[in-house]
Amino acid sequence: MKIILTIVILLLRPSVCLACDNATESYFSSANLKVFPERVYDPIDKAEAERREKAGKAYYIQLVCDSGDVLMLTKRYQKKILFQFDYLDNADGIYGKLITDANGKVSEYDSRKKP
Repeated sequence: MKIILTIVILLLRPSVCLACDNATESYFSSANLKVFPERVYDPIDKAEAERREKAGKAYYIQLVCDSGDVLMLTKRYQKKILFQFDYLDNADGIYGKLITDANGKVSEYDSRKKP
């Protein structure tokens, strides 16, 4: 039932990118989280990401579609997901994100809305 509900929600939200045939994970040691969309820096290879995971050190995973669209950014720390951003986009580009915290609570940010 939960899977069906998730699919229905995604279909009702046409802004969520569902048109990616192939995506690639890249790993980074740092990110600027004070800008939108967030920017990652200092690429690391998968082996280094695995070493950091084993040691409980922080690193970032960015999921990028073969078209170049950034789909997701995850920060892992102490062998857990600290947070995850699932980016929302349309023909004009990224305009928002769904933010999932370490407890699984989801909130939404929409850059088009004024605070």
